[in-house]
Amino acid sequence: MENRLYLSLRTSAIAVLALVSVCAARAQTILVSYGSDATVQKLSTSGTDLGTFANYLNGLDTPTGLAFDSSGNVYVANSLGSGNGYIKKFSSTGSDLGVFATGLSLPQGLVFDAAGNLYVANSGTNNISKFSSAGGTAVTTFTTGGVNGPAGLAIDGSGNIYLANLGGNTIEKFSSSGSSLGSFATSHLSSPYGLAFDSSGNLYAANSNGGIIVKFNSSGTYLSDFVATGLGSLGGLAFDSSDNLYVTSNSADKVAQYSSGGVSLGQYSVSGMTSPTFLAVQPSAIPEPAVVGGIMGSLILIFAAARRRLGNG
Repeated sequence: MENRLYLSLRTSAIAVLALVSVCAARAQTILVSYGSDATVQKLSTSGTDLGTFANYLNGLDTPTGLAFDSSGNVYVANSLGSGNGYIKKFSSTGSDLGVFATGLSLPQGLVFDAAGNLYVANSGTNNISKFSSAGGTAVTTFTTGGVNGPAGLAIDGSGNIYLANLGGNTIEKFSSSGSSLGSFATSHLSSPYGLAFDSSGNLYAANSNGGIIVKFNSSGTYLSDFVATGLGSLGGLAFDSSDNLYVTSNSADKVAQYSSGGVSLGQYSVSGMTSPTFLAVQPSAIPEPAVVGGIMGSLILIFAAARRRLGNG
């Protein structure tokens, strides 16, 4: 009797925990900026068009860099003329939350650190601006010699900032306070644009000239590269939670997906996709509190019923 009850209880518990896993692994989505069309589009990771996330009606002009904060809010860089660039903030569902930061010069890549500070690459002034989570004006700006046309940004697990030096064919490394830590990589780069880390700490760079994606280890040593066939000029890079890599092509008007080893998993183009520039993958979804509460309630009921049956036996 007890063995049968134990097996029944275990099966029920496994089913409930599986439900938790399904909720936690809900499909991630991708946001893509169309630099020449004043649009940020939303896609599934399989390339399905999920509609317009934001556009000129929300004050977008030339959207470039994209980033999610820890709460799921979305930040969009608007690359206007020198000194006129700004960052717009949206909720995860696309509600316009206003202007987050101003006074930028042709802003490109965006990245958040663990403390909620936002870093912005200014291609007009060849530097990086750092903003607190409150936005407004920059806390500090920093750069190093030889930076020319900075593009994508990435951050490692220690909070160091990596900059794609488009015009200098290097990747530059900075501490979170802005101190230059030297050139991280100088080889196999040709107008690097997008940057992204995989879950193992390897850094990938998209060469906008030549259509090649280059992989470096955490020390900056070149590991490998692969050709993004049929894409031409490459733009932004981003990984999803399964270590699949996404890259934009502003010359082919496509988003392509690869494994971390460079195996092609598909190329996507939706109606109206025009000069896609940067992209960002929504962080893994966490089950809503009501869902978690319901699951925990089910577990409690299962165990309570089991105790009653054992007591009556």
